[in-house]
Amino acid sequence: MVSTTYEGVVQQGHIHSSCYCSAQFPYNSVHYAAEGTAEALRSILVQHLPVIVFVQTAELSYWNGQVSRHALVVVAMTETEVWVLDPAMLSEPICVPLEDFLLAWDEMDATYAVSRRI
Repeated sequence: MVSTTYEGVVQQGHIHSSCYCSAQFPYNSVHYAAEGTAEALRSILVQHLPVIVFVQTAELSYWNGQVSRHALVVVAMTETEVWVLDPAMLSEPICVPLEDFLLAWDEMDATYAVSRRI
């Protein structure tokens, strides 16, 4: 059985009208949201959950100016860097400057998804 809910996203104490979807499958719960923030990603990462983000590759220097809508997995963040797994690149995490990551992510409405085991 699959159940789905749609609601506003609460970020920094404010309710935003951005898209938020939550679906439950027999063994996983998937949460999808737009208009995310670096703080939202950090709060998920501290739970040891990877975050799937959608980006525009032109903003990422290791893509050498190629323009593409793309998905990455964020595995770690610091105040100045984001570590991602890119299925189109090497199998090891890639360090991206936070400012570049935020530009690339913002081009896709700061959309992200998280899957949790239930």
